[in-house]
Amino acid sequence: MAQNNFATDIITPQSFYAPSASPKKKKKKKPGKRSPPQPAIATVATPSQQPISAPSTQPRLRQPKQTEWQKMDSILGTITKDFRSLGNFLQVLFYNRISGVSDPRTPCHVRVVSAFLGGESIVAMATIINLIYNHRQSRAPKDSLQYSMEFSPPDIASPWDIDYARQSLSTCALQTVGAELRRQIGGLTQNDPSDPFDITQLRASTNGRAKNVRLATWDTFGKLSILLIGATYKRRARAVWYTTECIWSAYCEWHNCGQKEAASHCSRCDQLVNPVPQPFACQTHVSEKHIFSCFGFTVHDTTVRACLGALTDSSMAKLRASVAEGIKRGTMYWQIVLDNVQQYCRQRDHRLGRQDVLKVGTAATAILLEDCAPGAFNLQDHVDRVMKQERRQLTIDSLYAAIDWAYIHELTALHWVRILVYFIPQLAYLRPAVNAAFESE
Repeated sequence: MAQNNFATDIITPQSFYAPSASPKKKKKKKPGKRSPPQPAIATVATPSQQPISAPSTQPRLRQPKQTEWQKMDSILGTITKDFRSLGNFLQVLFYNRISGVSDPRTPCHVRVVSAFLGGESIVAMATIINLIYNHRQSRAPKDSLQYSMEFSPPDIASPWDIDYARQSLSTCALQTVGAELRRQIGGLTQNDPSDPFDITQLRASTNGRAKNVRLATWDTFGKLSILLIGATYKRRARAVWYTTECIWSAYCEWHNCGQKEAASHCSRCDQLVNPVPQPFACQTHVSEKHIFSCFGFTVHDTTVRACLGALTDSSMAKLRASVAEGIKRGTMYWQIVLDNVQQYCRQRDHRLGRQDVLKVGTAATAILLEDCAPGAFNLQDHVDRVMKQERRQLTIDSLYAAIDWAYIHELTALHWVRILVYFIPQLAYLRPAVNAAFESE
């Protein structure tokens, strides 16, 4: 405790009495009785030996608690005095050490900043950024030249050239997201190295040079869909996926697709997928193909022909393997149908050596025979029956006698009755009976 400047000021817990007066004698207490404790009264003895009611001259040992705003005023005064501005203080506070250069910061400085940036603080970084962005003093006035610089691309303004915080933050965020979108989209043009079944990039042909590449097949084309593309974007490029969702959600709302939450789940958006071979199949004009190629909607005719050749080779290999398996099991899996093909190919550019050509050929279509019992097309049973010659006595008369002509006449008459009940309204009430007759044996 601090000592008082006046040596004659004495604070005692006893009752006040003058120094010259003799103390009173204490009364003897009778045994068995106790007097209640008397509260101690602090008094001050002065040189005049007179009691006073003035407050104590002892200095206050604990200052009153300051509010956060009072502390802020004191801290900002220190920052202004030592660092000249708040911006200079923040620049020194968030100093990023350069590799190969000694760190001038103290361990306390490093520990406090690392804890704040690492999310160990009670107040999150998003709270600070939100307060700065939405602060009324962070937006440029409407009459300022920087008012319209919010969300500016790099060719218009740089975040370092903008004075106001709101415009600078929005521009920095846009340019950062734009650079990340370019990086992620560049990664989406290549197959995912961690997924061996990724079909993002398919080769039309190998040209005999590339090895272990994923060629275009009908199975891979059948797996392409908006849902799979959206799932791939969401897994590999979240920024691209979210940006695409925002764009297509607005498109779906504009065209009343019926769904607003996700464009990747909209069935109508599947109509916007432009197949690459479509201009080739429709014999689109070369100028239109050039425009589509500039937008990335199509490729050169040579690439399409190479892709069709690769598709034909893969399909033929699968067909040969299936036919060989059917022959091995004695079962016919495929039916081959032949047809003549004629196509008149017009030349868009009639230069030297070019003329319209009529292409004539034969096309073979392999049809998969589904739901056929095993051995239904096995010729061995037919050959064995022919070799037995069990039908040597079969003649036209015996074949005519084997026909149930009464059943055929009854069935023919029933067909005529059915025609009458369906074409004459007055006989409509007989339709259930006629249909029941057809269903019976």
